[in-house]
Amino acid sequence: MTTVMELPEETEERIVPGRRKTKAASNDQKTLDFESSAEEQRIDEAAQRVRLTYKGVRVKISGIPTSRKVSDGQKSQAASVFEANAATISMSSLLWDCNEPAVKALRAALSAAGRLFHNPAMTLPTAHDGLRMLRRDAVTRFHQQMTECREEIVQRAAALKEALPAIIERERERRGQLFNESDYRFDPTLVVGLSWSFPSIVEDQDLAEIDDSVYQDELRRVREDLRRSVRIAEQEMAEQLYSMLTTISLKLESDASGQPKKFKNTTISRIFEELDQAATKLKEVGIGGGPLADVAENLRKTLAGQTAETLPDTVRESGSYREHIREQCAKLADQVLASAVPTRRRNLLASQAAAKRHRDSQRA
Repeated sequence: MTTVMELPEETEERIVPGRRKTKAASNDQKTLDFESSAEEQRIDEAAQRVRLTYKGVRVKISGIPTSRKVSDGQKSQAASVFEANAATISMSSLLWDCNEPAVKALRAALSAAGRLFHNPAMTLPTAHDGLRMLRRDAVTRFHQQMTECREEIVQRAAALKEALPAIIERERERRGQLFNESDYRFDPTLVVGLSWSFPSIVEDQDLAEIDDSVYQDELRRVREDLRRSVRIAEQEMAEQLYSMLTTISLKLESDASGQPKKFKNTTISRIFEELDQAATKLKEVGIGGGPLADVAENLRKTLAGQTAETLPDTVRESGSYREHIREQCAKLADQVLASAVPTRRRNLLASQAAAKRHRDSQRA
């Protein structure tokens, strides 16, 4: 799923007749224009570096059917239980027991391919569904790992095909009146698949010889696509950083009894992996400049002297250091939210973080 970054709204300057703009207001406008121009130049430079460093990659993953809509009669029957109008109800029936071993194994193999495609260490998002940009120096590794994923998927699909007759009998009992044997009349080895290709993300040079005006339009489209990709990548980076910082801050809080919460080492140590990925993108193509670079630098200063191996135990052993890391992560999360995330996404992420904190306190 591609997340499209929300662009700043343009503001309209209103001139009141009979009033002159003050010198201060004029200077403020010049400052805003300069900052906007500098930011646009930064995006342009990052887009050009992305153009030279990345190639397009398109991945298509096909899985097994997961559910089907129930019949009108079944929906009416369910609606009568709640004394509701059937027209106000939308119902579907899950086809599989999520704990079914063959189904679970196949879904895990498909998910692994999806994670590889969205691996931020190798790929960047674009504004187009199913299309990302892949580092040129990762093409061979990506192709090899995708080939391994496809082989695993083929094996898991064959295993599901073999297990399907027994699964159908178990689903007949589990789904009761919602069971329909036609839901399972398919061959998993033919339905399931993984494919990938490397489409061009730059303009077609041949267009220049055919029609220069068409070629110029294509140049502008490619340039804007790359600019949008940089903005989307920076928003994705900001949201990942915010999610990580709020999770760490939450895990380092005390529980209702005042005792430190338990946490896995990877919950804390993955902060170094995120920082390394951000540093690589900033250094190589300029993605993550401005506010995100400031947050990353402050985070490195906070973690000075620590490594992924030492940080978890240091946090557990020192209550004061634990509180210091918690406070800094919470502070930096707020900084990311305020400076690098659009307003509407900001409100959504803040609400999700609050809901997560509430669920965590309920479990405690």
